[in-house]
Order: sequence, then C-alpha cells, then structure tokens
Amino acid sequence: MDKPEGLGADGSRLWDEVTAEYELNAADFLLLKQAAETADLVSRISRAVVSEDLTVSRGTGGVAVNPLISELRQQRLVLARLVAALNLPDDDDEEEETSTGRVHKNQSRGANGRFGGKVRLSLA
Repeated sequence: MDKPEGLGADGSRLWDEVTAEYELNAADFLLLKQAAETADLVSRISRAVVSEDLTVSRGTGGVAVNPLISELRQQRLVLARLVAALNLPDDDDEEEETSTGRVHKNQSRGANGRFGGKVRLSLA
C-alpha cells in the first residue's frame, strides 16, 4: 500500500519504518495510517506548546493551564494505543511470527513463537 498523501515528517517516518520492516494486512494499514496522522498531530501540538505560555487567562480573570497541554497528553495516549494495536514484534526478540501471524519482512514464516506486542519506534 502506498504512503498516504499529506503526512508530515513524523508520520512519514513512522509509516516508512513500519512498512519497510513488516508485512501488514488491510486492517493494520488502517491502524498505521491513523497512527501516522496522530504522530503528525502530536508534533504540531508540541510545537504549539513550545511557542505558547503554559497558562492562559480565563474570561473571569483567573488563570488556567493551557488546553494544548491536555490535548498533547491525550494525543500521545492515542498514538501509543494505535501503535500497540499494531502488535508489532520487538526488535530484540528472536522469534519470527507474531500471535496474529505478522512476520518481519526479513524473516521467513515457519516459526511458531509469540511476541509480547512491544515495539520501539523512533518518533524523535
């Protein structure tokens, strides 16, 4: 499947890393697309938080935490759940096949091992 149009740097990097290493089914591609879009959103919100104050003035004269901070935390949780839902194997594991049958592109199908669903992707 081709990379979706409009992905930013972080979303593109996530897409490229995952599709270069793993064979995905249609449902996984949908999850990956959502994760890539969310990675881009996290990046945009992070940049906005850096340029904004940590607090905002309320209409009543008080001060509140900038709502972007809460949204950033929520989107990071969404991203973590989407990546976890992909159930990609951990790079350190020696097994070849996941419990869902997903195989690392550089490995053969034949192993009957099971991965713990851990994955390390660099989104920095």
